[in-house]
Amino acid sequence: MIISVIFVKSIFFFPLAMAAIRKKLVIVGDGACGKTCLLIVFSKDQFPEVYVPTVFENYVADIEVDGKQVELALWDTAGQEDYDRLRPLSYPDTDVILMCFSIDSPDSLENIPEKWTPEVKHFCPNVPIILFSELQRRYGPGLAVLAFPCNQFGHQENATNEEILLSLKHVRPGNGYEPNFTIFEKCDVNGANAHPLFTFLKEALPFPHDDPMSLMTNPQYIIWSPVCRNDISWNFEKFLIGRDGVPFKRYSRHFETIKIQDDIEKLLQHVP
Repeated sequence: MIISVIFVKSIFFFPLAMAAIRKKLVIVGDGACGKTCLLIVFSKDQFPEVYVPTVFENYVADIEVDGKQVELALWDTAGQEDYDRLRPLSYPDTDVILMCFSIDSPDSLENIPEKWTPEVKHFCPNVPIILFSELQRRYGPGLAVLAFPCNQFGHQENATNEEILLSLKHVRPGNGYEPNFTIFEKCDVNGANAHPLFTFLKEALPFPHDDPMSLMTNPQYIIWSPVCRNDISWNFEKFLIGRDGVPFKRYSRHFETIKIQDDIEKLLQHVP
């Protein structure tokens, strides 16, 4: 899931001595979910091309908000379990927490309420929390994310449409989460009652490009009929569609969503 964070559009860099207000932001979340990229883009206006695991890094952005100079200290943290004892050293005097997750990783989303929220509330009680996913922030209006809940994979989505939204807000990820992208009504993606959109997508892109032999790992979970070779194998398969409505590429559930950025940029280059 994705939620957008609104940043001040105009960023001005001044000598540190001119900053009248000082605020501290700490970013947390599972490893490799885009935390460092987000901070580097915000503070240096450039996107790192190489992934380097973070232990702890600090950045500073001098910005102007409502005519006032603000020195925003950005504290990057490592999400791996090896740093669970070291990470709390970053929390003292924090003004806001930014939680990140990857939309292609259910574990990183589940860890928001199960790991990160309890940890943050323990070390930073009453500190505001913002929930965030990197991919949509980077491309803004050039990228639309559409979500289709489906109950065909292990009966993992057996709630009503209304209950799905309430669950997102209060259970997982919780913390009042409200998606800023379109969530459609629950539908079938495989079998005789498959939604026409997914019938079209599967005919256009029969297999994930990164895993053309992708199949369901356990046949006992197949609860639809007829079964076809181009069926979606599990949650978190992804389709990228151009502005002209032509399906561009299909990705398996194992393909990290943040890595789709190269293909997104190829499509955006052709947008008039």
